[in-house]
Amino acid sequence: MSERKRSLSGPACSTPSKRKKYSCSYSKCWESEFKWVKPSERSQIDAYCTLCNSHINVSAGARNDLVRHSKTMTHSKLEKSQAESKGMASFFTKTKSVLADKVTNAETLFSYFVAEHNLSFAVTDHFTKLCKLMFSDSEIASGYSCGKTKTTQIEWENELQLLKKDLTDKNGKIKKVKPDPETEAGVAFLKMRAVYGKFETFEQLSRPTPVTRCLGKIETVKSRCSSTFRNKIDKYIENTSSKTGGQYWPIIKSVTIRIPHCSVCSNGCTLVDLPGVRDSNAARDRIAKDYLKNCSVILVVAEVHRASTSKTAKELLGDNFRRQLLMDGQYGNVAFICTKNDVLQPSELIRELELDEQTDSIEENLNLMMIKMDELKQTERSLKEEIQWLLVDINTLTNGVDELQKDITEITELVSLVDTQEENEQLEELRSDLQRKSVKLSLKQQAGMQSD
Repeated sequence: MSERKRSLSGPACSTPSKRKKYSCSYSKCWESEFKWVKPSERSQIDAYCTLCNSHINVSAGARNDLVRHSKTMTHSKLEKSQAESKGMASFFTKTKSVLADKVTNAETLFSYFVAEHNLSFAVTDHFTKLCKLMFSDSEIASGYSCGKTKTTQIEWENELQLLKKDLTDKNGKIKKVKPDPETEAGVAFLKMRAVYGKFETFEQLSRPTPVTRCLGKIETVKSRCSSTFRNKIDKYIENTSSKTGGQYWPIIKSVTIRIPHCSVCSNGCTLVDLPGVRDSNAARDRIAKDYLKNCSVILVVAEVHRASTSKTAKELLGDNFRRQLLMDGQYGNVAFICTKNDVLQPSELIRELELDEQTDSIEENLNLMMIKMDELKQTERSLKEEIQWLLVDINTLTNGVDELQKDITEITELVSLVDTQEENEQLEELRSDLQRKSVKLSLKQQAGMQSD
């Protein structure tokens, strides 16, 4: 019996050893393929997703686990959102690479070139491809990537930097006092408020908005009715309430209106309404200066009361510009138009033209006439008050006459029934009273008609 037990407990009935499991660990080579992955601090068999802020266990599938994670709905949305909201910070990230700095410098220079010469932003996408073909052996050209989106962001960021200077104090903080709308700082404040609404820090301006996403785009508006057409383009050119933000007028470079069958422009004439050379919008200011170089006729329009002190007119008609007109033989192609001539102040006109002696007698007569006019107005007011009192008296007498007539009617009916001496005398008295009041009423009415 003991031998049998010994044989059962021998090597033939021993428990087989467990199979050894193999696990994968994190690999550095994955970082070149998946830009969002990095080593996890938790363990070597985990990877960390910088987009989802989550740990991924790669012990079983290794790279396949990362592929499966990249296809999840949450990760896909975050990856797409990061690509769309990529702002200027990603365009100008600090790097130790000298080559990257040169590429950034080239992209910035080309963006300024496009803005300065008012080129279409669609050119930038084609130029990027052309640049790589022309300079295929250049490392800068191979890294160059300045398309439509980046170019528009660079231009708008440049203008924002200029606006920030007007709105900050010496310590770099936003001025608490709202600037005067007539000053350049006030215009800058209104522009930023129109696009972004209320803001407390400049960091808020780097966030993309529905308005800034329209940078570089061309909107086409059509209508057969002029009033409907005007209503459609108002939101692009008019400045309404800028407290809530979301307005387009600060980022609009130019508006081109084409009218079919226009007799004024039938000979090829193009009318351009320029904002002047002092426009707060840098892009519009450049466009105005470019047009001035090619205009055949220039009409400077200013309000008459400030025509002689207009800053735009002084800069436009400066020495350099007049010298250029003289050299081109177009000195006679400039006209100065004064508007609002009907709002002239006589005193200012007399002082400017030195007409004091010629106008002294006229002013004396005018003053006498003004005094006489004041007296007549006072008399008119007195007569109107008297007429009002007469109308009150007439109304009172009319009511009295009506009451007397009712009394006479009642007494007459009674007299017809009882004919006595006393009642006849009472009736005669009432008739006499009625006659007196009727005469008085007619006199009041005649007096009122004469006053009118």
